[in-house]
Amino acid sequence: MEFSRTIKIEEWNDQLISKIIQFWENREITFHVKHPDLLQGKRGSLWRNLITFYNMAKLPSELTILKSSRAEFVCTLNVNTTGQTIAGTNLEYWLLEMDTFVSWITNDDLKNEEWRTYRKGAAKAIWSEMLSSADDYC
Repeated sequence: MEFSRTIKIEEWNDQLISKIIQFWENREITFHVKHPDLLQGKRGSLWRNLITFYNMAKLPSELTILKSSRAEFVCTLNVNTTGQTIAGTNLEYWLLEMDTFVSWITNDDLKNEEWRTYRKGAAKAIWSEMLSSADDYC
């Protein structure tokens, strides 16, 4: 499952690259490529796909940040969902993560209120799904 954003910036520079790396490392991305115009990293593992039901940041993901011009870059997150049933709250997680990244880069905003709202809704949805599944077996 792929999520991509094209982000307009004032200028691609070392300070911006550091800010990008800091954001994604805080989200468990380990960078294995750090070139001036290209950043690539990974997180998660296939083993996590089999045991992860709630924390979508644990699924194996590949991140690519590519400078497309002096004032623009593309961020692509490719999530391996093998063995997963993807619910709406899972999609919301990755969409909010990408929106938060754009907001952090352009406005220094980590969307804390949106994340609080998401976590409350996601927790309710998971309990609802679990109870619904239990009813199916009774």
